[in-house]
Amino acid sequence: MNFAPLIRFIEIMPHDGNHELVLLKGHLLVEEQLTALIHRAAKRPEFLPALRFADKVKLARANSSSVDAVWLWDALSKMNAARNALSHSLEKSEFDQKLKSFIDFVEAKKHRPSTEALSDRFGPIHWAIYCVHCTLSVEATFEFSKLKVETLLAG
Repeated sequence: MNFAPLIRFIEIMPHDGNHELVLLKGHLLVEEQLTALIHRAAKRPEFLPALRFADKVKLARANSSSVDAVWLWDALSKMNAARNALSHSLEKSEFDQKLKSFIDFVEAKKHRPSTEALSDRFGPIHWAIYCVHCTLSVEATFEFSKLKVETLLAG
């Protein structure tokens, strides 16, 4: 298993409680994994055009081998909506509402972390972004074709 995306996540993510910065950095880290997934699926990735985040989500979903991560695509859309509210609106209330929607959605689909797992340095926003990032990084880096599973037929 490739732990490089997890190490990068730990090194890059801010731990100061600034939700705006956490979302922006997390969005960029997630986008890296979307790009890696798309490049891995493409026969000639050098010819891929520059894509917007929303387009990367659609293209990654079209090439995804995971059927268990249906929640992921809605989570990515909610995360992007929060990022767009931050980037394109001066109203903090819109950002706060979209961010809460993203966090609540991920917690409902994955689970709410225990209070022991959370701290001032790793809050619910970190948890939600981590869940999305981790799911994408496995999809983008894991070699499913190298997985050997014994079956009743093969022995």
